[in-house]
Amino acid sequence: MPVFHEILTSPPERVVDLFYAAGVDMADTSQQRAAETLQLNTGQLVCALGFNPEIQNLLDIVFTLGYESQEDFLRERNRIFITDVYQQLTLKQIFAIYETLLNNSTESIKFITTLLMKRIGMIERKIESTVKPMLIENYRQEMKTIYRSGALPIDFVEIRLENTHSGFRALIDEVGLIVDAQLISAMEIFIRDTVLPQEKRRLVNRGLIPKELIKKRLEFQGLSDQERDMLEKSLYEKD
Repeated sequence: MPVFHEILTSPPERVVDLFYAAGVDMADTSQQRAAETLQLNTGQLVCALGFNPEIQNLLDIVFTLGYESQEDFLRERNRIFITDVYQQLTLKQIFAIYETLLNNSTESIKFITTLLMKRIGMIERKIESTVKPMLIENYRQEMKTIYRSGALPIDFVEIRLENTHSGFRALIDEVGLIVDAQLISAMEIFIRDTVLPQEKRRLVNRGLIPKELIKKRLEFQGLSDQERDMLEKSLYEKD
């Protein structure tokens, strides 16, 4: 197992053994020297150690790396995770962090939601300013991984659905990911005003919306012309 994943997932005693076995001088080292000795960069070291669910039992290492408190260390961990755009952390390492974080029962739903929103928002702003194909593909993979985790906070999903002006939802078919992850049913999401007509069209095309629900939705007086037109056409195609 790569050292990053071992530090991230191992119990405290195993993490300490890894540092000693690699030759880290626990009496006189720095974050940079420790990372190099472990054949990691500093971002990888901070995130692997910081997202370990038992970080509170690894404070001797935290202090050895030059931090004055656990709070200071965790702030740095969060900063790196939020701002790194596949430079210090590989996509595979980010996936491992998500698996550990989303299944960490000691972390609050509010914290996880806030952390994810900040990171994903940062990546989306980066895409808008650079439009690099590789960045877009990595973003796609990251979002798919988040939704397929099976442990994504529903608060994150609801915030994403409230942002009707985001073009990124269409880019990754986010509504489809939500439905496939069984976070919200297709029929429930279909009647939401915050779900756009083109997103609903995809659900209809997949055969997830019965004709009866389409007819019932058409009875709603507040429908936009765009949605009404889409629904009427879909009924015609179903006949």
